[in-house]
Formats: sequence, structure tokens, C-alpha cells
Amino acid sequence: MNFIVKKIKKYIPEKNRFKLKRYLFGFINSKNWLDVGINKFNSSDIKPILYFGQDIIDEHGITFGGNVKLLWLQNYFDVSIKHCNIIYLVSSSFPAGAHRLVIRAKSRGVKFVWNQNGVSYPASEPKLWKTRNKEMSLLFHLADYIIYQSHFCKSGADKYLGKAEAKYEIIYNSVDTKFYKVLEVSRHKKPLTLLLGGNQYRKYRLDVALRTLAEVKKIIKDVRLVVTGKVTWDGVDEDKCLDIANNLIKRLNIEENVEFLGKFTQKEGPAIYNKADILLHTKFMDPCPGIILEAMSCGLPVVYPANGGLPELVGENCGIGVLTEENYENKIIPNYIKLAEGVIKIADNLREYSENARKHAFDKFNMNDFVAKHKEIFTHILKNKTK
Repeated sequence: MNFIVKKIKKYIPEKNRFKLKRYLFGFINSKNWLDVGINKFNSSDIKPILYFGQDIIDEHGITFGGNVKLLWLQNYFDVSIKHCNIIYLVSSSFPAGAHRLVIRAKSRGVKFVWNQNGVSYPASEPKLWKTRNKEMSLLFHLADYIIYQSHFCKSGADKYLGKAEAKYEIIYNSVDTKFYKVLEVSRHKKPLTLLLGGNQYRKYRLDVALRTLAEVKKIIKDVRLVVTGKVTWDGVDEDKCLDIANNLIKRLNIEENVEFLGKFTQKEGPAIYNKADILLHTKFMDPCPGIILEAMSCGLPVVYPANGGLPELVGENCGIGVLTEENYENKIIPNYIKLAEGVIKIADNLREYSENARKHAFDKFNMNDFVAKHKEIFTHILKNKTK
């Protein structure tokens, strides 16, 4: 696989790489799907047996994005390519050529559940949004049941994929509240610590966070920002991106207030969250980010642009949302001055916000409800022969 990717990068123009890689990987994957569902249990047996179109292995605890949900599900349900009676795919992480898998599986009586995250649109991916949505749409309209990760995810799918005939339900992502929890460490003491989580694949996200920090520093002198993940965007080398970031940091006079932490594993996650006081989330129109739930479960209130799926996730008095226009055609950069005001307001009553965030995550996004709702859906579609 790595050999193929290197050759594609070397010889194929960038604008054609995405389509070619998906086509080649789809062809390779199709050979692995010849046996899907061939020993499927008969229709009288409604025990769900899942297949995700790929092996979900997490040896080093670095799985992220859509595959995290698949890790959760395989801990609670049987998984088998030969014995599966349900194909379960997530829109943000489905394997190339997956429509071939689904068509083959459905011809053998296997049901198909589609988990819909966000769609692509002109403001998010100006060059690729049509290509990505076309591939997504093929699977979306083959589904026997659709799970939308938020109401925002459904509205985006309605707009760019078309309305589906399949039954559906809104099921927010979940968080393991026993794992992501408040640890017995020195919390809410100086310096006030903001966390910019995830990977920094979009320059504006880091730029807005740094400018927010500089504004907060005008009022709260003892403040810092911890930045996680890879710092690279638009195909630019990470060292060059860090140089760009450090130049801005110098101009803003916050050299002593920023720490780049790099990537961390899920096992390290709770300790990272617990070193911070507030999650600063700067992504525009984020559909249903798991990082919000993990942070709140660890007692971090959230400051965020109030668009996309974020207002659905962050409860009242669990954070502060800054009114930001939803615009599919043009990216609206969050107002860093308003974000800084939100940070300062939370800092004045940090303990209460923190307790509210933890309680909200525990009450609304616990794993037991997530698994129970999936079990109901799986049982329903296995009992019914049609959509």
C-alpha cells in the first residue's frame, strides 16, 4: 500500500490523486470481500453479527475519527466477515470501493447500516467536495437504516446527498465516562490552561487559537495554550507549518505561553485533558466531534463557534458558544475576540462550568445508551425483510 501511495504522489498530478487512490484501493479491497456473508445465519436468528469492511485494530491506542465508533461496537457485538448479517459503515472512514461490498452483501441478505457524519461542501473542500459526496451518496442511498450523528449531519446530508428512503435516528457520539474522567490532580490553579485538541490540519484553526490566547493574556497574564496533534496543512511539511506558527507566536508576544504537545494516544488522553482547564475548539461547522465529549467528560468546559453540530453537544452552562454564521459556500472564521471573551467569562466561574460539563457528558453521552440504541436498531432491521 505504501509503495502504491508513493508512486501516485510522484507521478500523478495532485488534482487526480484522490480519485485514483480510491479506485486502486477499492479494487484491492474487493478481493477481500468475496466471502462476505456467505455463512450468514438464517433470518430466524436475530443476533447481530457485524462487519465493517475492514479490520479495526488498535494496537497502539492511536485510532481516531470514525473508526473509534467501530472499536466501541466490536467490544459489544460479534464481528465476522463470513457470518455477518449487518454491514456497518461510517461516512468519515469507509474503505475505498465500499459500495461493491454493500451490493454484494445485500444480494446475500445482509443488512446495511450507514452512520452519517458530516458531508463535504464548497467551504470545507473547494476542490474535492463533489467527488467525496458522490462516493458517499452511493452508500447513503443503499442503506437499510441511517444513523445521523447530529441534526446538523442530517441537514447537511439532505442538502448534498438527497433525502434517503431508509428509516433513521439521530444518535450522538458517545464517550467512555469511566475512562475519560476528572483525575485527582491540581486543577483550576495557575496558569489558566487552554487546550486546542485534535490535529492541526487547517491553518485557520491554529491561527484563531493563538490570537484568542493573545487576547486573553491582555486580561489574564498567567495563561497558556497547549496544542496537540500534527501541525500541517495544505500538503506543507510540518516543520514549515511550525515555522509559520512560531512567527505568529513571536508577533503576538506569546512565546512563553504556547506548548506544542504533538500526537498522543487514547490511553494518554485523560491525563492530557486533565492538565487543561478549558477546551478551545475553533473548527468551523464541526458536525459531531468526539473531542468535545471527551473533554467535557474530563470536566473541561468548551469555548467554540456556535454553528455546525456543536450547539447540540455543549449543554447550557457547560461552555460558551460564539455566534458564527453557518455558510456552506464560504468559510466564516470564528471571531477570536469573542472567543477570548468566552474564555475570560468561564475563568471567572471555572469550577461550576467544569462540574456542569462532566455531569452533562455523563447524563447525555454515556456508552450504555449508545450501545442500547444500536442494539434496538440491529434487532429491528434483522426482524424486517424490507426497509
